Amino acid sequence: MCKIKCLFILLGVNLIGAAALYGYMGWSWYLLNYEMGFFGFFLVSIASYLGLKKRVENEVNAMQQENFKKQKYSKWILGIQVFTIWTRLLAYLLMIVGIFVLMFFEIFNLYVYLFGIFLSLINILFLQYLNLKKQ
Repeated sequence: MCKIKCLFILLGVNLIGAAALYGYMGWSWYLLNYEMGFFGFFLVSIASYLGLKKRVENEVNAMQQENFKKQKYSKWILGIQVFTIWTRLLAYLLMIVGIFVLMFFEIFNLYVYLFGIFLSLINILFLQYLNLKKQ
């Protein structure tokens, strides 16, 4: 049930942020900067979460097997394995392409873009708080 409820909360926060930006700066290309920052960061966060969740599930399944060999990973190798998750790389690629498109058309505004990232981060933390409170 949280999937639908969380999606509505995400879209509601996005609309509130877009309305606040519209009221402050008026209709312009700033909304595109805001949306690119908001959804770009959100996609990176979701991709990271799903990749780490799959990695942890694989480790748990490996530990439950009878012939489990303890493997020692250095922190550096584990970090490389986590970073090379294909969904996370795709999310970063989409975010970078969005920035380059905004720069190509000379409509990139760093402050509005960072506002979108900040609001997305606050939204993710709020959803995690609601999820922990529910448990």
